[in-house]
Amino acid sequence: MARLHMFRLRSIWGNHNFDFALSLSRGYSEGIISLWDPNSFSRSNIWCHDNVVIVKGTWIRENLEVFMVNVYAPQALVDKVVIWEYIMAFIVAHPGDYILMGDWNSVRNMDERCRSDFCMEDASVFNDFIDSNALYEVPLGGLQFTWRNKALTNSVVEDLKGLVLPRGHSDHSPLLLFQDKVDFGPTYFKIFESWFARPDFEDSVRNAWEIVNADSSLDIVAKLRLLKGHLKSWVHSARSNEASRLKDITIKIDDIDILIDTGNADMAAINLRNALAAERDDISKLNDLDFLQKSRVKWDVEGDENSKFFHSSLKHKRRTQQIQGLLVDGIWIDDPNIIKANFFDSFKVKFEEVKSGAKFGTIELNYILSDDEALWIEHDIEDLEIKRAVWDCGSDKAPGPDGISFRFIKRFWDILQIDFYRDIRGIFNSSRMPLSANSAFFSLIPKVKNLVFITDFRPVTLVGCFYKIVTKNLTNRLLLVIDKIISQVQSAFIFGRQILDGPLMLSEIISWYIKTNRKMLLFKVIFEKAYDSVSGLRLNVTKSQLFCIGVKDSKVTAFANAAGTRAGFFSTTYLGLLVGSNMKLTSS
Repeated sequence: MARLHMFRLRSIWGNHNFDFALSLSRGYSEGIISLWDPNSFSRSNIWCHDNVVIVKGTWIRENLEVFMVNVYAPQALVDKVVIWEYIMAFIVAHPGDYILMGDWNSVRNMDERCRSDFCMEDASVFNDFIDSNALYEVPLGGLQFTWRNKALTNSVVEDLKGLVLPRGHSDHSPLLLFQDKVDFGPTYFKIFESWFARPDFEDSVRNAWEIVNADSSLDIVAKLRLLKGHLKSWVHSARSNEASRLKDITIKIDDIDILIDTGNADMAAINLRNALAAERDDISKLNDLDFLQKSRVKWDVEGDENSKFFHSSLKHKRRTQQIQGLLVDGIWIDDPNIIKANFFDSFKVKFEEVKSGAKFGTIELNYILSDDEALWIEHDIEDLEIKRAVWDCGSDKAPGPDGISFRFIKRFWDILQIDFYRDIRGIFNSSRMPLSANSAFFSLIPKVKNLVFITDFRPVTLVGCFYKIVTKNLTNRLLLVIDKIISQVQSAFIFGRQILDGPLMLSEIISWYIKTNRKMLLFKVIFEKAYDSVSGLRLNVTKSQLFCIGVKDSKVTAFANAAGTRAGFFSTTYLGLLVGSNMKLTSS
């Protein structure tokens, strides 16, 4: 290889400690090159194709044999199919673990296209290739578009990550694949459904509660926190015993199988094998229940065994929601402590209390609660109300910081109810929520597929069961009078009314105005961060839209410019539904 090219490779890698494989340029293509650290990956064989470079070697850290496939796909779909078929044939001929990366010149969905046309047929063929080879995407950090590089793998190498580097000498961005475990701290405590199926769980809870309940000065939240420590010790011991028991069962079953194969097994040995196999299945089902709960997938047939499906669902969920890094002020950050500090600073600003400058005129109330109704919603809380609130809450709702679920509270209500009754009555009598019960988790929900910025996440508050019981009691009281004091045009969050009634009624009104040749002005209001901030709704005029019916488009644009907003034209979407379009058309 020319010295100039070797110099460029060293400048890309950063030092002389690298190995490489390449496919030279063909026509307009500048060729493909794969570089790796020989201390991390030791090659044993190389295959070079015009559009593919395959390197077989050992991932030293895991002592795992892996095929590294670097792809530079052509533009034409027909030529891509040839490359896909070549790779699939190679995988069949050389079974093993594969990591595929490079410039695929294909995308899986429309969101991955930037300033280029999306081809559904191309995406369908590419997705079929990925699904048929059981591949999944490795999370990418750094630049968002590479001309669009992706890394795919069916390997068992854990904690694989990809980083898109600056383009440098090439018109394509280098893709850095590495193994790194990001540790954001300990995971929160959570009660799993499988615990209730273990025979010693109930006795362990009741024995631990007797110890915790000895101190009468503690409230229910403090007692549950102490109970959590006992549950952690119990589950650690239970899982260790089950793992040890599984090993013993496997050894005994193997020994009996040898006796059966040699014809030396009697009926007692066969019966023992059947009993051991049933015990092994029971332990495996408990582990499958944990994966089912973690994957958050509702299976159609209760008891149907498909642990591979739950494993893949859980892995996909973890990959898509894992924070690999953040782009802050143009700098890619992957240090967990710095990432957490940036999230904290960002949300601290959002949740600061601000004084609203909005002024409202006198509001006429159509209905005022009677004295009896007002007295009823303010009367002293009763034990039956508290129990009803507990049973109204879903058993599998996401627990708060204490990790206690409603299924656990309902199961052990006979020993917990006295403390719940006392502490909840104290809150309603004092009108104060104790700080111990007011803590919550922030769960960051991805808004987009490529998680790069802090704004790509939406915070959702996860409160504890005690807090939910208090608010549920308030909700149950308001339910009986809320429909009398809320306007009839309010369509959301009211029992018996549907939020999607709004778009349907709007479509009917627009259609009637068009048919009767009437003029109408509509203002589609956009509130800035209406669901991401508690500091109040802020009207975003620049993103709001002005619509007119029976008015020329030029006048609508002029009117919108004068108002400082955008001109809108039908059809448009409202709450995800089309409005203002011809609903007789199939496309609508």
